[in-house]
Amino acid sequence: MTASTLNRVGDYLLWYFKDAAVGRARYRQLYRRKVAGDEGATQYRYILLNDGSLKDLSESELITQPEDQLVAHDNITSQGNPVYEFEYRGQIFRGPFKPPKERLQILADMGRLCVVGKTLRYVRRLSDFPWFEINQLWEDTGVSGFGRSKVYAVQTSDIVVERCINMSTRPGDLVIDPTIGSGTTALAAERLGRRWIGIDSSRVAVNTARWELLRSVFPHFILRGRHPRRSFDMSQCLEFACPV
Repeated sequence: MTASTLNRVGDYLLWYFKDAAVGRARYRQLYRRKVAGDEGATQYRYILLNDGSLKDLSESELITQPEDQLVAHDNITSQGNPVYEFEYRGQIFRGPFKPPKERLQILADMGRLCVVGKTLRYVRRLSDFPWFEINQLWEDTGVSGFGRSKVYAVQTSDIVVERCINMSTRPGDLVIDPTIGSGTTALAAERLGRRWIGIDSSRVAVNTARWELLRSVFPHFILRGRHPRRSFDMSQCLEFACPV
């Protein structure tokens, strides 16, 4: 629906706790995998050359470059640190380097230093930690042509419900949906290894949810421990990951 003034392009998710005290409210940090050039990995657009310099890749080169070769550069100095000189590849650099001199030499031996202009910089590899935290702005949850087809008048995107369940529960927990509608919550809970209860006063909604559950294919999970509460190895099943 078009607004009379400024069009709304997003929705708000209200998150309630029975007890919001620290340590009582359950929260699991979610992560998405970094993709070169996309959110969380826009700085990883270089490769490190043998002479210690960086090559800035074009868009076409960035797409075809192996992930383990993509790097970004970061500051290695900070005010307040002792100022000293360091020789790297025949050049003398002077500054308040963060690591002590012996540790800086170790970084040089590991190929973790580079020269940008006249400055010594630290090399970060995309493969060091190929994940980034999901924050409160979910710009990747818009409905696309590749999502589950809409079968009910009011139907929430699968990825939104999956993310909410994964963020606030653990495998084996009980999830309840008092208005089951198209069964999105039940489907998401089943995919994530949660127990669930779905309720609705409409026979149409109950039968729609039942049909969606019967025709869906669910992933096979590998337990990390001897009980679902220890979580699953879901690295091949979801677009995001959670800590144990």
